[in-house]
Amino acid sequence: MTRIAGYELIASPCCRKIYAQARFSSVNFSASAFWTDGKRENSLMPNDGGLRKCECGTFFMMSECTTTGLDAGDKPFFAKHLHDSDLPLAIQSASSQKVELAARRAYWMHLNEGYRGLYIAHRAAEQEATELKWVSDWHRANPDKRNSFKRFIDKLLFRTQPIAPPAPQAPVTFPSFEPTEIQRKNMIRLAELVESQSEDYVKEYPIELAELYRELGLFEKASSLINGIKIENQDVVTNLILDLCNKKTSAPVRYRY
Repeated sequence: MTRIAGYELIASPCCRKIYAQARFSSVNFSASAFWTDGKRENSLMPNDGGLRKCECGTFFMMSECTTTGLDAGDKPFFAKHLHDSDLPLAIQSASSQKVELAARRAYWMHLNEGYRGLYIAHRAAEQEATELKWVSDWHRANPDKRNSFKRFIDKLLFRTQPIAPPAPQAPVTFPSFEPTEIQRKNMIRLAELVESQSEDYVKEYPIELAELYRELGLFEKASSLINGIKIENQDVVTNLILDLCNKKTSAPVRYRY
């Protein structure tokens, strides 16, 4: 569970405006569902990477702020979270590479929102059709052979007719994913920014970069990155992305841990 142990005062890196920042005693990144592009549904933590908008109009990262160690009191004042409409300006006027990276990452997920709706509707319809066909086929292969007397007795004893077991795993399909030119340009630049980062996660767990390559249709480059990850760092996500690369599927995909 995410727990907050009060709030402290911080100063923005642009105009030194004073805001409040939460002190986390524990952090939980659980969500009801995850997407391969980093989107988390109903997450217990913000999905914005700490990108904020100052009252002076500058976009900044919470990690770039100066901490004061002072308590924020009973009425903490927070920097504004960005609206989706703020993201193009945040990218254009980015004051640092970290700001541009966070803004483009958020823009990537935002631009995929239209596809998410198509994806969810497609998967729901496919699953319903698969289950209906399975139940129908099962009952056809296992007809109810009870006579009228047996049915009457079973009804009196609250016995129900045998039901079909859960449907076996069926192949999953996805609606067509065709990124726009705006999406492609953003992903290409985002990939460049991720590649330039020196953080260990980029070298040891380059899952975000592999996903960008995959959504751009660069399946061999994405597969090469995944195959280069150490066995101890491989997980559900690495296996999923590698499988999607092998199937030449570029769409962002929803999954659960």
